[in-house]
Amino acid sequence: MKEPIIIFDFDGTIADTFESFIAIGNTLAEEFNFKSIDHHQIEAFKDKTIRQAIRDLEVPVLQIPKLLLKGKKAQHDHIQNIKLIAGMALVLEQLKSQNTPLGLVSTNTLQNIQPVLKNHHLENTFDFIGTGSGLFGKRRALNKIIKQQHLNKDHILYVGDEIRDIEASRSIGISVASVTWGYNSRKVLQTHHPDYLIDQPQELLHLIKK
Repeated sequence: MKEPIIIFDFDGTIADTFESFIAIGNTLAEEFNFKSIDHHQIEAFKDKTIRQAIRDLEVPVLQIPKLLLKGKKAQHDHIQNIKLIAGMALVLEQLKSQNTPLGLVSTNTLQNIQPVLKNHHLENTFDFIGTGSGLFGKRRALNKIIKQQHLNKDHILYVGDEIRDIEASRSIGISVASVTWGYNSRKVLQTHHPDYLIDQPQELLHLIKK
């Protein structure tokens, strides 16, 4: 990939938020009257799309905006406990030292993203950060940041951990690398045919060198 511009997802890709996501979701399940996820169900849910998970857990669709708002607020209340994916900080630092343009686009909020980056001394790592609302706001957020930053789509690689990251990237015509340590399993990511499939953060450096 010549002169790459690397744009990262946040939750599950850079930040290790999967366990907190399950815990917060199970707490909200009581309030919003949908099914919780037992520990033995977690791996099975990693094989599902967001839409499938919503259906199987019987999440009230009309309540999703309110549910997401409460979930992000709950995450912010425990922001000091959020760790990074092992090895990711070093990879980001190495990419930055090589003057690789780095961005971050997430459906999480700046109020959650920025403190985590600061806690791990990465607040000056990204050249731009874009956010979008809603479970399926990634496509819109990516398009918005591409226009704002005047980016060449042919040079962009989006790095994410979910099926919806693949779908959003495909829909706007940019390359996508799926990481296998986040929300969706390697098996299901592979069936959606990302351009690249990465099992360890360090592999991203080898991919860029190619």
